[in-house]
Amino acid sequence: MDKIIKNIWKSLPNHHPVKLNAFQIMPNHVHFVIQIMVWQRNYYEHIIRTENDLDRIRQYIKINPGMWDRDKNNPNKL
Repeated sequence: MDKIIKNIWKSLPNHHPVKLNAFQIMPNHVHFVIQIMVWQRNYYEHIIRTENDLDRIRQYIKINPGMWDRDKNNPNKL
């Protein structure tokens, strides 16, 4: 499944006007940051306005797998 998701991620710019940024596969969801080259209303979860905001989000995506054991959506949560 990871291979399929990674292939889809890499192919996005071939199908949509986007630039890829941070990306992380989690057990039951995916985190990613893309730059949208054609703006569409309601096409975002969070607008990244500053470099600090982008750095913070990249860091969250990077460390998120280490927090899975504590995630409320983890069916195996201790």
